[in-house]
Amino acid sequence: MKTPGLAVFGIACFSFGIGTGALWMKASYPSEERELAELKEKPSWKSAERSSPAPSSSDRKRPPDNGEADRQKAIEQAKIAEARSLRVQELTKGAMQLDDEALREESIRRIREAMVSSDPETRLIALTAFVSLYELDFDKAAFRELILPDLRNGEEALRTKAWFALMMSGLKEEDASLMRQVAKNQGMGDSTTYLLYRMEKGDLTGESGEIVRSLLDPKDQRQSREAMRGTWGSKYSPQLESDLIALSRQQGFEHDTIYYALSTQQNKSEATVKRLIEAISQDGSSTAGRAAWGLQQGVSKELAPTVADAAAKIVSTRTSGYITEEAWTLLNRYAGPEQLPMLQQIAAKPNLPPQRRDQVDKLIARFNGTN
Repeated sequence: MKTPGLAVFGIACFSFGIGTGALWMKASYPSEERELAELKEKPSWKSAERSSPAPSSSDRKRPPDNGEADRQKAIEQAKIAEARSLRVQELTKGAMQLDDEALREESIRRIREAMVSSDPETRLIALTAFVSLYELDFDKAAFRELILPDLRNGEEALRTKAWFALMMSGLKEEDASLMRQVAKNQGMGDSTTYLLYRMEKGDLTGESGEIVRSLLDPKDQRQSREAMRGTWGSKYSPQLESDLIALSRQQGFEHDTIYYALSTQQNKSEATVKRLIEAISQDGSSTAGRAAWGLQQGVSKELAPTVADAAAKIVSTRTSGYITEEAWTLLNRYAGPEQLPMLQQIAAKPNLPPQRRDQVDKLIARFNGTN
């Protein structure tokens, strides 16, 4: 159902930062915040809408939907988000300017005072203001004790923002068990898997991986997508990897699973490598391109020949296209002596472009020991 007004709501929420938008920071706050905001664009769900069956006669007799109520709700939420954004700006006023140290300290003091407010809304704004200053050099660790009380807060927005703030102030060893417990019992909405990723430094082979498994739902495309987005570039346990491969075979889930999870996985097993190779065969789709890109990282030396064989088959049967270009990249990266017969067959093709002939000749020379 299309709901005009949600775009306004989305823009306001992004500027306020109550969701994950500008806070999807992976290795370091300053550099990757912007990168991941671009990489993690949500794909359209329109294909799923188009595949829905036509309404029956009984459906057509039902009362009209509550579209107007939804629009009004979105407008009200946008107004709240805008008001919050203005309050955040007021708290951080002067913090980032360069000339007045006293003004900067005053801004930080205002945030500290707001964090101990008895009003949850004021604390949410204070936490948001604190997180927005991630680039500023000040004693962030001193805020830790002010942040901790809201980590278990019953309100998801406060709880989630407190976790982002705690990461900024510096995670301690004892935070791991608390975070897993909160993630399992309460969750942090769409940020749950990302926060686990950050805490585990990308290693989802243990208990945190089991929590991610519990969030994958073959009946809920949106929930599964958000769970997978947070795992970007992780190492998976065999159980989590198996779940993801199975999910990639569910109707409507293939693209999201390959795009966000399997292609970015840093410890691809043979099963994942073969699943990505299988996806490449769907040439012309964005999923195929993503699968080819994904095979350029996270592949062990033991599995390199498997990828090289698949790449050789592609370049020997196709002359152009994005997948073919990616296959040449894979071939140059992973080819070994095992691929020498296939490389010689490719070199023997009369219509091979000069640039490709030069590439394959260099590979053959390398494995013949003449280069």
